[in-house]
Amino acid sequence: VVDGAGNAVSQAGLIVTASIPSGSASLVGTLTATSTASGNVSFTDLGLTASGTHAVTYTVAGGAYYVESGHVRVSVGGPTFARVLVNPRDSGLVAGVAFVTQPLVIAADAGGNFLSGVADTVNAIFTLFGCGDGQDCSYFGPLAHAATDGVFPFSALGSRYAGQIRVGF
Repeated sequence: VVDGAGNAVSQAGLIVTASIPSGSASLVGTLTATSTASGNVSFTDLGLTASGTHAVTYTVAGGAYYVESGHVRVSVGGPTFARVLVNPRDSGLVAGVAFVTQPLVIAADAGGNFLSGVADTVNAIFTLFGCGDGQDCSYFGPLAHAATDGVFPFSALGSRYAGQIRVGF
């Protein structure tokens, strides 16, 4: 807890309430806590109902002091899957030519939320339906792509097969 000049307040018994000034998330858990003799306050079961970045404000009863967290980033766990943002399926696919629209894949948590800072590799997996009997059933381009801050921008992917294909990640 700090005073209006930003100085630490060492006082027990101050009642601090957590709130969200705006946004689509709500706080859950115990929204009030009491300061210790050193002025520290702990919220042991405070949570948010939505992932993303949210500002949480802490106010002290009586208004003489305040505490503010700044912004809190909430995710639904670590990266669990790759989410396709740009799919090449409607880009005028031509056999033997790289996709006009290349896939763009991001790292995502279980809630489908973008996770920046992920350094991993995503692989493109081609399924060629009905390919066989002397047809060229190959695909090309770099099938594995390393992330740049949670984004996997593929390039030069394509298929030599003129039939139905599916690209998964």
